[in-house]
Amino acid sequence: MLKGFPAFPSRAAALRSMGEYTALVGVSHPPGWKVWMHRAQVWVGEWDLGAWLRVPWTIVWPVSLGVLMMYMHQQRIKVLGHGKGLHGGRLKDHGGKKKA
Repeated sequence: MLKGFPAFPSRAAALRSMGEYTALVGVSHPPGWKVWMHRAQVWVGEWDLGAWLRVPWTIVWPVSLGVLMMYMHQQRIKVLGHGKGLHGGRLKDHGGKKKA
């Protein structure tokens, strides 16, 4: 999912595009935080509609995966019970057949 976003610009590319900053302020090495902010600004500026549509999914998917895994774990405990380990859970009778 993250590979669908444009590549994050390198520090050298950001410094080349910050030529007006160095000319305006008169320093050859701008502070690191200002370079990083400019890199982020250039990166977000390169996003197309597809990248903007992927932003909510990159937030929603990990959260929903955690919710799903917790639900599946609760269902497993409900059926197998709290055991001591891998094979320590109890078997329950489900319609005449015993399931692990």
